[in-house]
Amino acid sequence: MIAVVDPIVSAPPARGRSIVELIKTVSASRLNTWLSCRLKFYFRYVVELEKSKTPALHVGTVVHAVLQEWNKARWHNRAMDEEAVEKVFSKAWDEQEDIEWKEAEEEKRTNALDLIRTYFRDTPIPPNEKPMAVEVASRASSLPR
Repeated sequence: MIAVVDPIVSAPPARGRSIVELIKTVSASRLNTWLSCRLKFYFRYVVELEKSKTPALHVGTVVHAVLQEWNKARWHNRAMDEEAVEKVFSKAWDEQEDIEWKEAEEEKRTNALDLIRTYFRDTPIPPNEKPMAVEVASRASSLPR
């Protein structure tokens, strides 16, 4: 009989995360990556190979960060005024990493902020309506075995 050993579980690379570190954070995207392609999971989450971030991905990440904070504020029955929106936006925008801006970065920044303002101006969601759920980090003291 030949024993089959899963290399992802048994021997993480010298740089990268161990299985213990990996199970501390579980997300839908991680689980979907695991289910769709274990090699992709290995390179992305174990070895931590990173692709360079595109300007479009950065804009999407920033917009997502603003909408997430807006929904958390609504969840806690707090208003989020334009100044707070711009503060969250600026913080998220400044967290960029080695993005190759083929076009003017300032133009993309302005367009992204205009997109968010348009969303808030035209959204059919009443400002005092509490969301059914919000994306937040969760913690567990131990995982079931």
